[in-house]
Amino acid sequence: MIGVMSLLEPRRIRSSAVLITLVVAVAACSSGRSDSDVRSPPSATGGVDEAADDVATGNDDSPVTEPPETDPPVTDPTPTESPLDSPPVTDAPDEVDPSVAAVADLPGAQVATVDPAGTDPAAPLPDEVVRPIVFVHGFAGSAQQYESQAMRFVANGYPAEQIVAYDHDGAGLDIESYADGVDGLIDQVLADTGAEQIYLVGHSRGTIVSTRYLEDPVRAAKVAKYVAVDGVPCPDGIVPCVAPNQANNPGQAHVEVATSEESFAMQYEFLVGEAPEVLEIVPQRAPVVISGRAVNFPANTGRQGATLEIWPIDRASGTRLGGTPHASFPIGADGEFGPLVLESGAHYEYS
Repeated sequence: MIGVMSLLEPRRIRSSAVLITLVVAVAACSSGRSDSDVRSPPSATGGVDEAADDVATGNDDSPVTEPPETDPPVTDPTPTESPLDSPPVTDAPDEVDPSVAAVADLPGAQVATVDPAGTDPAAPLPDEVVRPIVFVHGFAGSAQQYESQAMRFVANGYPAEQIVAYDHDGAGLDIESYADGVDGLIDQVLADTGAEQIYLVGHSRGTIVSTRYLEDPVRAAKVAKYVAVDGVPCPDGIVPCVAPNQANNPGQAHVEVATSEESFAMQYEFLVGEAPEVLEIVPQRAPVVISGRAVNFPANTGRQGATLEIWPIDRASGTRLGGTPHASFPIGADGEFGPLVLESGAHYEYS
């Protein structure tokens, strides 16, 4: 089975279920004179001058009188300018939004737009409350299970590049090996970010792996706080810990506890020290940029040798639109693809 997981870049998150149709109205304009602009003056008498006709034929018995004097027509000495003679009016080119310019070199950049009705992330959080977050998924799970929470963290000002996941075999049982893998990822994250400690988050079997990891004092020293999501309880006295679960989130199923707003609120307040400003995932203003992994699920190994094609599709029928994919990526051993730009509100097939 092939799974495709994607994480959004550090922008406010857009729900892919929202479809936006842009209708461009073009106003037609005409230039030139209308029929009422130029008129011939009417006849002064409206008919033939009979007196003049009598003079012309010599049958004039009436006294000769001078024709009445009339004032010459008043004309405007200023020539009338036709709209056709006016220079064309051209609009100044629109300035490119900085968020669009920032993704100009990425695949799919031709569809990059901003959503005026969308929102921007909150202001960045203070450095002293930010540490890298490392998520460990459970049995038959993947990094994708923390994607919605990553979106919420970013929306509240958390740096997206400091939220990572340990993707490992979702069907295996080698807990010691997975704990070693977590340690390797944590060491890499600490080296990349310069941080001294991380925040560890485990879900389901991921809490078993995380607890095993924390039982080693040397490893536990790398963890500032631990979140145990609906799994084994917090280990006693090792690191500060909170445990969102089905008991304190009534009505939520096992996986839902890992993805829900209520669980996020508990995690955010515990890690950051204050309640989050944003809980709901809403459309972002900036262009939509994604990256991710194409994997063999549930092993979560990269789909090496494959080519991932991303096609725009019709919302109603699912039919592919156009004759070529929006983007394509050869997949290596790590399974990674992207980043690339998607059209806001559009629907896509990953094949």
